[in-house]
Amino acid sequence: MVKGITPAQPAPLPTEPAARARVDEAERALAIARSAELDRGRLDPVGKAEQALAAARASGWAPVLARALATHANILEEAGRMAPALAGLREATTVALAAGVDVDAATSLADLAWALAVRDRAGEAELALALARPLADRSRDPLAQRRVLGAVATVASTAGRHDEAEAARRALIDLTAAAPDAPATWPASDQFNLAAALISSGKTEAAIAAATQAIALAEGVLGERHPTVATYRTMLARTQNNLGRAADALVTGRQALAELEAWYGADDPHLIDPLETVGISLMRARDPEVVAVLERAASLARAAGADRDLARLQNLLAMHHVNQGQLDRAAVAGAELVRALEQTAGPTAGALVEPLLLVGYVARAQGHLAESRTAFERALAIAVPDYGDDHPATHNLRVELGKTLVAQGQAAAARELLRGRATALAGRTDVDPLIVVETHTVLAAALWALADRAGARAAVAVARRVAAAAPHRPDLAPVVAAWEAAHR
Repeated sequence: MVKGITPAQPAPLPTEPAARARVDEAERALAIARSAELDRGRLDPVGKAEQALAAARASGWAPVLARALATHANILEEAGRMAPALAGLREATTVALAAGVDVDAATSLADLAWALAVRDRAGEAELALALARPLADRSRDPLAQRRVLGAVATVASTAGRHDEAEAARRALIDLTAAAPDAPATWPASDQFNLAAALISSGKTEAAIAAATQAIALAEGVLGERHPTVATYRTMLARTQNNLGRAADALVTGRQALAELEAWYGADDPHLIDPLETVGISLMRARDPEVVAVLERAASLARAAGADRDLARLQNLLAMHHVNQGQLDRAAVAGAELVRALEQTAGPTAGALVEPLLLVGYVARAQGHLAESRTAFERALAIAVPDYGDDHPATHNLRVELGKTLVAQGQAAAARELLRGRATALAGRTDVDPLIVVETHTVLAAALWALADRAGARAAVAVARRVAAAAPHRPDLAPVVAAWEAAHR
């Protein structure tokens, strides 16, 4: 018995012909609603899900009502209508438990945990998972167990427990391998989700391998131009960007964008992720097209009510203003974004890391060093538990904080911040080499300021070797050259 939950007797399927016909009609409507998710722009999944839910309520049979409630809720969540989606998942759970259907109760609770976790409601998500796990185990249903493991990974990742998230994703791979009747799409999906977990933990090379395998597996089952394959390509492009391979990311991202646009049309929220990924690649290449791409993505996010996506895109546009030397404009945009996110997500939300990084960078460029230090220290305090200590974003924050400390005359503090990190990063190939180069050059600047000339030269020598080993990265050598020009 699941602790605290007495198993109900499963509700029998009606035998009276008229009642059975109502159940059959609800099942057909539910299948249509699920199919409509494949093309949200043309098939109106929300409308179809509402029809299915009405038919399920009219049927009077609790199991089909539980499934219809969950389907309706998940489609609402995809459409950005979170409040009714959460209410629907809770009602689906209640109905499924009363009907004695552990599988549906477990999957609804797992979906509820996922939705709560990605909106920083970790405590509620953990409670939902605590109920979902034993129900899935009692059901012994592979689909229920998959949904619960997926939710475990998401809850762990949003809480900064990236090793736990990765372990859950690998457990999913094992579960699929052991399931004799697993759908052909599961192995590709497993690799895609593993890639996402590896990105979150900063294991970029491994993430590229997993994303590449996901694409190959999905192409074999779904075909080269299927939207799921394009979604996997977007993940690969994002990972290539994280490793500093902007040119590769641009090619991959454009392909994903073209395929998704051909499938969904030009105004669908599915395009937000590939547009953002292409925008990041263009920003790194200093391509002026970046503004049009990011503004298009922001327009789609605004229309879809995707507030988090919109905040992230606005932050990228502000970073572009920095690249163009428009510091005052970037400072205003960054401060406004921080205030908005504090109100919507809370003062310690992971979504604040990037805008705080922007605020710190701009403040330093304007000579406001105390403000810069405060922003970087706050961002780092959020990033370590949220992203993880070895995440690329966390490494980058330490570099930027180190630069501000050196500029403040706090060279000893900069040395203590970076010395251990520089040693740990030396020789790493799974980290953007720019992070490695900058960690060593900023450490060298701190050591130079402390009159440790030998230590400074040793640190910059490591940076020089890393730059020389990456001739495909023309952005590295100028960093070393700038340090050498300033420290003769």
